[in-house]
Amino acid sequence: DDVPDFLILASHFCSSVCQPWKEGMKFQSFIEGKWWIGTVVCREPCSGMYPESLWQCYVVQWDDDNISDTLSPWDMETLPSDEQEGATVGTDLTVLNSFPWRYVEQGDEWAPNGFDVEQQRIVNGIDVVMETLEEAAPFKEPVDLELYPDYCVAVAMPTDLLTIKTKLMNKFYLRKTALLWEVNLLYRNTLAYNEDDSLIVKHAKIVALTLKSFISDSSSTDVMSCYQPNRTINDVDIVINDHSSLANDEIPDQPARPKRSRVSVFHKPVASWYYSVAASERG
Repeated sequence: DDVPDFLILASHFCSSVCQPWKEGMKFQSFIEGKWWIGTVVCREPCSGMYPESLWQCYVVQWDDDNISDTLSPWDMETLPSDEQEGATVGTDLTVLNSFPWRYVEQGDEWAPNGFDVEQQRIVNGIDVVMETLEEAAPFKEPVDLELYPDYCVAVAMPTDLLTIKTKLMNKFYLRKTALLWEVNLLYRNTLAYNEDDSLIVKHAKIVALTLKSFISDSSSTDVMSCYQPNRTINDVDIVINDHSSLANDEIPDQPARPKRSRVSVFHKPVASWYYSVAASERG
């Protein structure tokens, strides 16, 4: 509690530092679930050691109790024109229903359908992949760290289909690029923990390529039309800010680490039980 935000979106930072706040100007600030109204008193450095710093460089006075405070530019928002006179304090977010600092879509990131439609389309596609593709079985849920305790040593950022789907439903991905990156991460993690030519790596590649093709084609409503199990690693050509390739050299500055042994019962590959059971069932 009472810890000021210091991780903010770059777009909000750039717009906030350009706002020419002057003495006597009204502002609003979102604190503890409510909007609060205040007045700018003056600008002065928070610390004499850093006179040019923007950190809490504005002395303000809250309208509800006349208490003085210090804020950073990114803590302050201009009041809507119809709120300048007679503005109330402690307004619930549900009343104003406005988040000026939220990420603003750039260009056609979720075009032409828009985020909500694209979200549902992709969630439906992930559901089909999880329910239909045999190759997706090992990636449906997070890796069981009790069974594979060394997984977190090899993989810094675990992910899985359920996690990706949940993030998407909770509007975690501000950009489609970020969603595609995490789908690609599913493959990278599998490759980091298993032998390059193992079956599970092949299946992770199929799942990642299927989903990446489907996500990138906003007109597609059938994820299985993107399913091409025989496609090679060189066939993918979906560029994501120069970080989309599924090649081994995609992970920059990653130190080489030995892969897990295929014979040691203490270092079994992720979800190797799935293939053992499936093989026994097929006889």
